[in-house]
Amino acid sequence: MRKNTTFSQKTPEQQPSKNTPLKKLYPTTRNITKKSSTPDKKNVISGHISDYLTSLFGEAEVSRFVELLGNPRKQSIRVNTLKTGRDKLKTVLESKYGIVTEEHPEISEGLVIASDPENLIGKTFEHLLGYYYIQSTSSMLPPHYLEPEPGTKVLDLCAAPGSKSTQLAAMMENTGMLVLNEVQGDRLRTLAFNVERTNVFNAGIIQSKGEWLGKYYQNYFDKILVDVPCSGLGIIQKKEEVNKWWSISSIAGLINLQMSLVIAAVKMLKPGGELIYSTCTLTTEENEEIIDKVLEKYPVELIPVSVPGGIEGFTSAPGKKFSPELAKTTRVLPWLSNSEGFYLAKIVKTGETEKVKDGAIPEGRTVIKPFKKVKPTLSSVISNFGISEDYLSSLQFADHGKKLYMVSGDWDDHRTGIYDRIGLKLGAYEKSEQVILNSIAAQALAPHITKGIIDLDNHEELRTYMEGGIVKQYANFERTSGAERQVVIRTAGEIIGTGVVTERGLKSQFPRGHRNQNFRF
Repeated sequence: MRKNTTFSQKTPEQQPSKNTPLKKLYPTTRNITKKSSTPDKKNVISGHISDYLTSLFGEAEVSRFVELLGNPRKQSIRVNTLKTGRDKLKTVLESKYGIVTEEHPEISEGLVIASDPENLIGKTFEHLLGYYYIQSTSSMLPPHYLEPEPGTKVLDLCAAPGSKSTQLAAMMENTGMLVLNEVQGDRLRTLAFNVERTNVFNAGIIQSKGEWLGKYYQNYFDKILVDVPCSGLGIIQKKEEVNKWWSISSIAGLINLQMSLVIAAVKMLKPGGELIYSTCTLTTEENEEIIDKVLEKYPVELIPVSVPGGIEGFTSAPGKKFSPELAKTTRVLPWLSNSEGFYLAKIVKTGETEKVKDGAIPEGRTVIKPFKKVKPTLSSVISNFGISEDYLSSLQFADHGKKLYMVSGDWDDHRTGIYDRIGLKLGAYEKSEQVILNSIAAQALAPHITKGIIDLDNHEELRTYMEGGIVKQYANFERTSGAERQVVIRTAGEIIGTGVVTERGLKSQFPRGHRNQNFRF
């Protein structure tokens, strides 16, 4: 990792003279790319941003950044190891869609798109079914360096939209206890969608202000990811609106929120536990200065983080001095990494923090139950699909009254009133009190389903199924005594959902919220 001395201060040539009007030297917006004489909106950053970044990195580095903004950035994807392997997905993408990928040198589940001539990476059948997540390589870094282990208790404090959350779940192998918190309702729905799409069932979702969550969890988690809301200077190439509003004064509220969130996280972390603080911005105020204050006030230490292509965290900024320990943090700079900008600090808690008064637990209808308590309601699922009772005994189940969710066997928080939902929906109860298997759960249970399978390999029939229609060819398939029969659907050896055989044909049960007509096989 490079040291940060190159970017620590401006050279004398970059300092404005006392007699130079600032408006001429730093206009409100300007194109500082020297390669083109024609201004390009993609290459323009505001004067506020330009001045600030120049004070940290120097004119030459800012010019490189602005030049990068006008160039297309390589996309990357993260393989969902809960559903497939890297080599298998790499082969499928190239053979079916002509998408050529390259392996990321550091992140084993990361693939960089080398060629996608028809721009299909977001339209494939495999993407629809959650075999991979479109995610920048820098976004994969916080979970990668947090290193959550199977069977542990992990919190993602600012979880939506779910890219890092689902990465954590995969690293935990769908075991342990993963708590996902999000304050905004619309983002919560996106988070829930992505958790389902990637077949995560070791997670519980909470809707709360992250800084308030400590009243429920004190000295509790093994690992915490604190990927805070930030001003986004590291991703300005895809969030151009930042250019319109950003100034130092405009981020004061964000800084207060970031400090509140990381302090809450430190208090929720158990002694010996580890925390990653991350942002996608380039300011010291939202990065090093936050961590500097945490080091001063709480029983924590920094663990060195070294990212290839990154630089050390700053130990000073214009007019400011920070702890030398901040050199153990890291910055990923867009113009050095050809990715999004990121900041990472890894913290270990060295002692207990003072406990606060426990919060009142909201009353919840959901009850966490072992398999033996729900076995009678799953008898049809077991007999229809040959799912091993030994495997089901390794899980727990969240009974919501009308719906049953499958949950990691390691889940041990029974205060269900805190949660919006726990686990992955296994199915809904019918009048006979039997559970009707959900399509997403069928995907998650695929390795354990041994019968009751219909293979759909005709693309026209498969598209009809994926769009929620009726495949008429399978009318009365294995029906007995006129009763409708639930089956699971498989294509190319992969179980993708459930359906019901009726006298009219195979009626799709693929979830309405996951249907998408704009995809390729």
